[in-house]
Formats: sequence, C-alpha cells, structure tokens
Amino acid sequence: MRKGVFFLRKHEIVNKLFRILGWFNWPYFFVEALLQNRFVRGKDVLLSLDLDSEIIEQAKRHLDAVRKAFSEEASERWETYLKKIRNNINQFKTTKEVISFAQGCVDFDHRQPVFRELHRYPLYEKALKKEFPLFTGIIDKMQESPYSLPETLCMHKKRLVSNIFFFHLRQILKCLSHIKKVETICEIGPGYGGAIRLWLQNPVCVPKRCVLIDFPECLFFAEVFLRVNFPNFNFVYIADSKPIDFSGLPEHSIVLCPINYVKAISNLHLDLVVNTGSMQEMTEEWIDFWMEWLKNQDVHYFYSLNYFAQPLAYMAEGSNSWSPRLTQDWVILHQDIETPFIKLQSSRFFAEIIAEKPLVKPKYEKEILAQKYCKCISSGGMDRKKLLAAMDIVRLCYDEKLVWDLLLRCANSMKPIPKEAFYLMTWLLEHSSPEFLIANTLKLEGLKGKLTGIRSNGEENIVY
Repeated sequence: MRKGVFFLRKHEIVNKLFRILGWFNWPYFFVEALLQNRFVRGKDVLLSLDLDSEIIEQAKRHLDAVRKAFSEEASERWETYLKKIRNNINQFKTTKEVISFAQGCVDFDHRQPVFRELHRYPLYEKALKKEFPLFTGIIDKMQESPYSLPETLCMHKKRLVSNIFFFHLRQILKCLSHIKKVETICEIGPGYGGAIRLWLQNPVCVPKRCVLIDFPECLFFAEVFLRVNFPNFNFVYIADSKPIDFSGLPEHSIVLCPINYVKAISNLHLDLVVNTGSMQEMTEEWIDFWMEWLKNQDVHYFYSLNYFAQPLAYMAEGSNSWSPRLTQDWVILHQDIETPFIKLQSSRFFAEIIAEKPLVKPKYEKEILAQKYCKCISSGGMDRKKLLAAMDIVRLCYDEKLVWDLLLRCANSMKPIPKEAFYLMTWLLEHSSPEFLIANTLKLEGLKGKLTGIRSNGEENIVY
C-alpha cells in the first residue's frame, strides 16, 4: 500500500513535468522507464492472448457477406476511418491484433495510455462515488477487460481500470439511476463494444439481449472483442433486411446488425437505445434517419451523450449542427450540459439526455411552450444550459418566431457562436412562411453569410 501511494505521487510529479516541459519533446522512453512497475503496467498483469483463428475467420466471413451490399456514406471523418480499416483488416492474424488496432488506431473512444492517466484514476473513482452513492459497491467491483490494450490498463485497488472504463461505467450508472429494467439494450455506433461489455457485467441489471448497430467494418471489431470476452454467449449476425422473429432468442444473446439492415429488428422491443459520441459525428442525413427510426421503432428509453454547443468555428470531430434532435414523441427525463465527471475527461461540451417514449404521444400547446421559452431565457444572458433547454422547446414547437428569437440570441449573445445556430438558421430558410422570409430577408441573409463563413473557415470532421 505504501509503495503504491509513493509510486502514485512519483507518477504525478512526472506527469506534471511532462505537461510543463512537453515543448522540449521529452522522449517517451524516459517516462515509460519510470513506469516499469507491476503496480501500474497493464502488460505485466495481462495474460497473453492466444491466437483464436475461429473468431477472426468468422468475423471476416460476416463482414465479407454484407460489405459488398453496403452503399451508404458516412461523414468525411468516418469515411477516412472506414477506408483505414478496409486497408488493414486482412492483415489481422490474432484477436489481440484486432483489439489493439480497434483501441489504438481507430478513434472509437478517447482511451489513453496509463502514464497520462494514472494520477487521475482516484479522482475518477471519487467523482463517480459522489455522483452515485448508491452504487459505491458496484464501482469498487467492476473492472476493465483484461483483453484491452495493455498500455492503457492499470491495477487500481486490485482490479483493472483505464480512463475509458470509468467513462463507460458512468454512462451505465446514469442509465440505471433512471431506468429500472433493461432486458433488451441497443447501441447505435458501439465501436468495438467496450460499453456493452460493461452492461453485460453490471450486477444491478444485466440485459438478456444486446443489439449493436454500426457500419459492417466497425461490427467486425465488436464481434471479435465481445466473442473474446463472452465465449459462451449466443451471437446472431444479421445478413439481410428481412424482419426477424426474436421470440425464440435465448438469453445472453448479442445481435450484430449492419446499419443498412435495421429493418430486420423492426419487430424487436428495445427497452433502451444508447448513443454516445457518435451521433455528433454523423451527417445531417444520418441524424434525420435515426430520429425517424427512433420514432417508429418499439423503443422505451433513449440515452444520449453527444456534443452540444460546440463552437461553430471548431466543431472538432463533429459533422452536424444539432444532434440528437428527437421528435415530439419523446419526453425528457434528464438533460444536462455541465456534468462534472465529463469535464474531467474532455474539454468538449456534451449534452447528456435521457428520454422516454410513452405509449400515448404527448400533446403540447404552443402558448404554454412559448411561456416556458420566455421563462427559460428571461434571467441573465444566454448560456449553454439555457440553450439546451431552449432547443428542447424548439423540437416540441417549431415556431418561426421562437426559432428566430433563439437564433438572434445565439448569434449576438453567445461567444463563441454555438453550432446549433447554424441549424436554426437553416431551418428558418427552409421552413419559414413566405411572409416571415419577406419581412426578415436582409437580416436572415446577413446571418447566413456570417454563419456560413464561420463554419467554412472553421474545423470539423477532424481525423487524428
């Protein structure tokens, strides 16, 4: 214990020096040499992963069976990654190589090496226990996959952890705080399946069925990673869009569904649909598609953690101006943009949303929504929290006067201008009444030129 505390302090000093003197291009090997200790190094506690040709070959067969029929385009950022995956996928000989590539060479998440994160692990744990005091025991018991990238793994309080482990764990605990029963969970854009693995190991509510929807190339990594972690589970790979009868699906089933075959799960009830960090990187067309799918699919709850109020001039990895933008069928149970834990791991602004789709579609009166909007923006200046609340009112009441007022507030009062202003401007140009357009042509065209210029000169779809 004393050795661990001393080492933690030693690492903290080294980490601070590394950040301060980084401009000297301090050699990585020096920092790595200081960290050669069984207390921290993932590769020292991780058992070697033997070749499992059956898993690799089966995943490749599944990919080959559906890839030729796939024609939908991703965002510019993800087209780059998909091309990178296609160029490398035939070179993989072991499951270890597959997982290493997924976690180290594709931007599925923000997984970091131990030497950058070690001093933060106690802080992550403390923040989780403060936010979820009823789940303290779960936080102490759950751990990372031993098959994950070794240099990102660390033994902390006798269990394996990583920075992304804490990030995924918080999402699960947040859902379980609002949703009591999750028998069937679906994740849109699961990447290599890191969060789903934790869902299947949480002791509070273990889903009986998991559905993963993604590009075929991404599902390749999810299939390999999850088969390695759950060798006794039942895996179903969907190879066409014909609706499937899931009534006989056994427990402990994982369904892998390529994006272009989502019609195949149209008969399946989903207790919870999750999307974290990927809707923000989709095109506007894909966001429209998923919002319509969520409306029509038999879904009870939806959880989202995606960029919100990012500067229009720096949308970073983002590709659209507002997501998710749920239809009126949904009722918001929770939404926040200033989540303390998220700030510990990212400088981006995220909106966390938990929504429920009741059996009877809610009805909203414009007058009441207008009053709610006025109350929302009445006190003080415009900020990100107010924008989040106001945009939720917008989705319930696409009133041109309300949208116009919010657009002006975003453009004139928020510095920097948030990306959602571009969505509001576009909506007004495409959906406003002729009378409104005539009365506000000059101002609207002026804003169009300003916002278009900011976005075209800014950065988005960034690839690392």
